[in-house]
Amino acid sequence: MEDHFESQQLRTRLIVAGIAELRQHGLADFSLRRVASACGASCAAPYKHFKNKDELILAILCYVNCQWELLEEAIAAAHREDPCRLLIELCLANVRFAAANPDFGAILRVDERGLDTRERAEIDRPMKKIAELTAALGHERGWDAETAAQKTFLLRALIYGTTRLLENDGADESTAALQTMRAILARELA
Repeated sequence: MEDHFESQQLRTRLIVAGIAELRQHGLADFSLRRVASACGASCAAPYKHFKNKDELILAILCYVNCQWELLEEAIAAAHREDPCRLLIELCLANVRFAAANPDFGAILRVDERGLDTRERAEIDRPMKKIAELTAALGHERGWDAETAAQKTFLLRALIYGTTRLLENDGADESTAALQTMRAILARELA
């Protein structure tokens, strides 16, 4: 039992070290040896938990998404009765999540050209929920398909753009940026 627990702890440590490795070195220069070294483990340790580098990267993406989904579920529970408010709060939370967890945010914005289909699906998972909610709100509001697609595009651009602004400008600008984002979201989703 204790061996299994220690094994799971090492697996989690490898994932967390992999997040830092991806942020620091990117996908192209990702090294399992550096990940193992960061955990104080042997260079063979990652292979006890992951078949290869791609499997570790997929586990990293799943780990980040699981952290996001905990927040997403809490927001959904709080705003279940108001789909517009739910969508606004999820968009804002997405930016706050990336700002509070810069390593996580960097993972979700990794260059997708080096990823396989499963890894791309994991990266797209948080935005897929926003697209689904936008489509549902559009159906409720009578938007045509083109309008719903444009609104989805706008929400994605606001999330990514505001996240990048906060990364560059820092916490001093976060309150104003999030207030501006909230106002734009409220206007566009009304």
